[in-house]
Amino acid sequence: MAKGIDLSSLNPSQLEAVLYNEGNLLVSAGAGSGKTRVIAYKVAYLVSDLYVPHQNILAVTFTNKAAGEMKERVEKLLNLDFFSGQISTFHSFCLKVLRREAHYIGYSGDFSVCDSYDSIQVVKDVLSTLKIKLKLKPRAVHSAISGYKNGKVADLPDELNKGNIEFIVNTYNNYLKNNNLMDFDDLLINCVKLFEAREDILSFYSNQFPFILIDEFQDTNSIQYRLVKLLSANSIHLCVVGDEDQSIYGFRGAEYRNISSFLNDFAPVKVVKLEKNYRSTKPVLEVANSVISNNTNRIKKSLYSEKDFSGEMVIFGAARPDDEAEFVASNVGRLIESGEPPGDIAVLYRANYLSRHLEDSLMKWGIPYVVVGGIRFYERKEIKDILAYLRLINNPHDNVSFKRVINLPKRGIGEKTLEKLLQFSPYFYESIDLIPENFPKYRQFRSFKESIERLKRVHFNKGFFDTLLKETGYLDILKTEYLGYELESRTENIYEFRNIIKEYLDRRENPSLSDFLDSVALVSDTDTISGDAVNLMTVHSAKGLEFNTIFVVGLEEGVFPTAKSLSDTSKVEEERRLFYVAITRAKTNLFLSFSRTRGFGNSSFSRNVPSRFFREFPVDFFDCKGDFSKEEVDFTRSSYAPDTGISDEAKEISLTRGDTVAHNRYGEGEVMNVLDGGARVIVKFKRVGIKILRSNSLSILEA
Repeated sequence: MAKGIDLSSLNPSQLEAVLYNEGNLLVSAGAGSGKTRVIAYKVAYLVSDLYVPHQNILAVTFTNKAAGEMKERVEKLLNLDFFSGQISTFHSFCLKVLRREAHYIGYSGDFSVCDSYDSIQVVKDVLSTLKIKLKLKPRAVHSAISGYKNGKVADLPDELNKGNIEFIVNTYNNYLKNNNLMDFDDLLINCVKLFEAREDILSFYSNQFPFILIDEFQDTNSIQYRLVKLLSANSIHLCVVGDEDQSIYGFRGAEYRNISSFLNDFAPVKVVKLEKNYRSTKPVLEVANSVISNNTNRIKKSLYSEKDFSGEMVIFGAARPDDEAEFVASNVGRLIESGEPPGDIAVLYRANYLSRHLEDSLMKWGIPYVVVGGIRFYERKEIKDILAYLRLINNPHDNVSFKRVINLPKRGIGEKTLEKLLQFSPYFYESIDLIPENFPKYRQFRSFKESIERLKRVHFNKGFFDTLLKETGYLDILKTEYLGYELESRTENIYEFRNIIKEYLDRRENPSLSDFLDSVALVSDTDTISGDAVNLMTVHSAKGLEFNTIFVVGLEEGVFPTAKSLSDTSKVEEERRLFYVAITRAKTNLFLSFSRTRGFGNSSFSRNVPSRFFREFPVDFFDCKGDFSKEEVDFTRSSYAPDTGISDEAKEISLTRGDTVAHNRYGEGEVMNVLDGGARVIVKFKRVGIKILRSNSLSILEA
């Protein structure tokens, strides 16, 4: 037993995981089972009882917020003001390595990090330079580039065939490197390239961290998995903590199979299961366990709870989306009146478009709410402008930032003039010293550079930001573009950014502009959750959060699970994991709802089939309200069939995947999948997209 920190509060499984510190360990941790607590205790135990130096421990997780909370827990357990070990995100760790070692792969150490907005601007420039016209928006092209760089090529849009995407990616990468820029993907990819190319550098870091702990391992992608394999070459103890049942980021490249791969690639591996849930009541967990048990390729776990009491468990069937929204709003209002804080309630949905009716109803009821996923602070125009100034001051090779601020204030410098500027140097900023006096806008260019040079000479302290505002005249720029509340709001954002700089300077021993920009670039994209209002968000946004009451809306086939997933078993399993995550956010109350009709985009309203997930758990736990009853769980009955316009007595036909079929309303389409033994099929129609229909509503078209 430990002599240092007190481990008496850990349950037997948690204690087993904390005390095992030789060889490789997989902690298979169910939702709400205290996995972060285990990692914090392991780090503290290594230091206090096994006398491992701080600097020999590396703990990695996925968000800055999670890393910060873990560090605070460790400091509290060890009774320290500051823990000097490395507790960070994958991206933060790689950035620190590359700041020291990037010159080995052709970068200078002062490279800038492109956030998603800047990366999309680079995509626009690349497509313009290559004179490639695509129907896809730059944001979609950037997403495809990111997927390709991470080895995800199966789901590329038709416009981006392999040859096309390779050409675009190579040009995009060259643009970044020529401007001494890295995007978020590059931080991981370049670190792996560095380690694979330089055995001496890899040896230095792998020897520095003989104890490695990885949280949320189910969310790692192929690049992160390679990074872990490289870093752990000389490890004494490698511990990964994860739950494949909560792997919901496949669209970002996350690979839940990394957990099973770990068992093979790092054998022998000790496995410890954390199954005691500290969050939810027994009925909530019964539903969650029943649903997720339908997935294959998972370490079987059965979450249990000691919370015997039951909250409200309701399934509601609505005729229309506005009825569903009224059901949510009325029950939210009732719960708040009974004393439940609004911040303890969350409404979850599969996609953002489902929030509209909910917002209308909540406003009508006068219920305070916040939609999680709006424009983040660092994505606001005025903040992006200030950051561009700072990045250019720090990295003169940053052409993206130069283009953003060269006309702030307006200098009348257009795209053609900027193209001419690049005749003198590949970098706009350097070119200014080389242009002749008769060059267009010569004085404006010179004035701009002199201003930036003055700012480069200012020490980065608490007076720096005010000097920046004065030198650039940015507040005056805002006054020429905005009035009233808009001006006031944007000005407040500017001063809030000044507070961020001050807070950074207060907590850093050796502050610098470069380090500050790194800290901003790596800010998590998790929105601030409101404690004073009901939170509306996608299920993806809710990962890692918990609320006393959860509403899950839009539980219909084609919505949740999505239509795109229905022809692929692996994608349906990811949708099921997503539903499992939604359920396990609830501590006490769980409300599930669907609408029998719902419009999609420009299409007319169609009759919907309630989600298959209802068939996968015992509805006896729930009060069934609205257009739903426990006797109607068999969703193949005619009362749940989609509105096809064809009588149920029509003759059955035998369809297989790939058949070309016709429908009297939707026209011609292709069978994507066959359901319920052939009774229903998923069809992708040329005119209206994907529909779920009875087989007897279709006719086969001969090839």
